[in-house]
Amino acid sequence: MTRKTIAGLAIVILFLSAGTALARPAAAKIDGFWAARLLDDGDLRLRLSGSDDENSPGEWSMTMKIDLSELSGFAPDKELTFHLKRDAGTLSLTGKISGGKGTGTFDFAADSAFIDFLAAKGYGRITDRDVIHLFMAKIDKAYIQGLVSLGFTEISTAKLVEMAIHGVTLDYIRGLQALGLRNMSIAKVVEFRIHGVTPEFARAIKEAGYGDVSTEELLELRIHGVTPEYIKDVKGFGLGDLPLSRILEFRIHGLSKDFIAGIKKAGFADLSAERLVELRIHGVTPEYIDSVRGQGFKDLSLDRIVEFRIHGVSEAYVKDMKDLGFSSLSAEKLVEMRIHGVSADYVRDIRAAGLPDITLDQIIEFRIHGVAKSDIESCKKLLDGKPLTAEKVLRLKIAGF
Repeated sequence: MTRKTIAGLAIVILFLSAGTALARPAAAKIDGFWAARLLDDGDLRLRLSGSDDENSPGEWSMTMKIDLSELSGFAPDKELTFHLKRDAGTLSLTGKISGGKGTGTFDFAADSAFIDFLAAKGYGRITDRDVIHLFMAKIDKAYIQGLVSLGFTEISTAKLVEMAIHGVTLDYIRGLQALGLRNMSIAKVVEFRIHGVTPEFARAIKEAGYGDVSTEELLELRIHGVTPEYIKDVKGFGLGDLPLSRILEFRIHGLSKDFIAGIKKAGFADLSAERLVELRIHGVTPEYIDSVRGQGFKDLSLDRIVEFRIHGVSEAYVKDMKDLGFSSLSAEKLVEMRIHGVSADYVRDIRAAGLPDITLDQIIEFRIHGVAKSDIESCKKLLDGKPLTAEKVLRLKIAGF
């Protein structure tokens, strides 16, 4: 390669570099309105609100807490412009704070050097709104470097913004890792933050005897409200050492100490945790057991009581059947009737249609084969004045007449 060629390439490179510098967009600006209130601890709670551009119409608002020492040029009871500068950019606030409250206008200028820093770290294109999210959450160069030191080297811009929105701090991540939760993805960390799985919560669960609790279990526990206090309560139920999955079931289905005490008082002691969950799922409460016994079924097994509950054998149902003349019904017969949909209204309709002396077994057969009041009326026409019986109606129904 000749000296002339080398010189020519150098000129081209310089030209391209200059063109790139000139092509870099100016720092983004966002403006809108602000409202602020001084808090009891002396900090300032600031809310920004604005509108998107013409290509993406809509309104937005963001809130953050600021230490007054971060503000430059601020003085109370004066109309002025003061500033909050961070790595991501500069927020300029014009207005007045008086009597602990204030309003005004703002503009935010993103820091181009910070945007270049993010690009160099592989975060790619970042929008104006993304930058202000990072600014509000104090996402700075030290935060980005801190993520790298904690093992997170490949994070998308979208995920970084999500971390900012949900307040995922470096201390939060360190706290989780200190508990042995070191192989979590950023997505899982954000999910933890959203659902309030704090290092303190995770530590308390481990100290409750579940040292090998998984990240998925911690999330489920938090989502369903299984607190360390609830675990302590469950351990007082007298059911021995239960796995977290069973305690989670207890919480989901609302098993309480009072519920278990009521079941035991009803005469069903020494039930397994699985059996107790089954009772709760089907709504077999101490009150329901009392109501079943109040109907005259004092010696029913727990299995039969569960059947009653599943199939809807209620106090009202038993009373209706007794009022219709079926006074000596067994538990088995009641379950059979409910399974086949024999209701008090159905019995009344069949009787009123011309079969006042129909037996219970015949009523059940009628229900099984779908005999309706209209079928009985049709049979009457076919019989043309001949005696109407349940047997004839059933035969004609089965035969398809």
